[in-house]
Amino acid sequence: MTQGCSQLKMRLRQKSWQGRGVLNRNSLKPRSFLMKKQESSSKGCICYAPGHNVHWIQARVRHSEPRYEALVEILTEARLRVHYLDQVEIYSHHNVLAIQENLKKVVLNYIKFSPTSSLLYIQTEEPTGRHKGAFALHYLAKGDLFQCTI
Repeated sequence: MTQGCSQLKMRLRQKSWQGRGVLNRNSLKPRSFLMKKQESSSKGCICYAPGHNVHWIQARVRHSEPRYEALVEILTEARLRVHYLDQVEIYSHHNVLAIQENLKKVVLNYIKFSPTSSLLYIQTEEPTGRHKGAFALHYLAKGDLFQCTI
């Protein structure tokens, strides 16, 4: 039986915050890059499980992990194939259409993938001055997706 995204979030929240202090949102705000809000055809999904949205804390914490040049092939409306290094893997995402649109807007041919975080980085705006450009981040899932939470 598959569980919904809200049930998963509740379970993760209980495990990850037990015995910890309060996070200061300003101390984790992403400064080194601008993360664009993804337009979602999934009618406002608020799920942060793999294959859904990227949380700003996740983007900040995982920003320094290694990224590799990638080639992305769209297979179906929920599946895509990612080629990076010498590996080829199939991933799922709840809004492959948004990934396809961002791939059309790619700047400087910057498409990179971080296998440790399952984040796909697509640069959609060029760097200007101190602004390092804008990236569309997509959190990919290895297996099946949880249902979107509205």
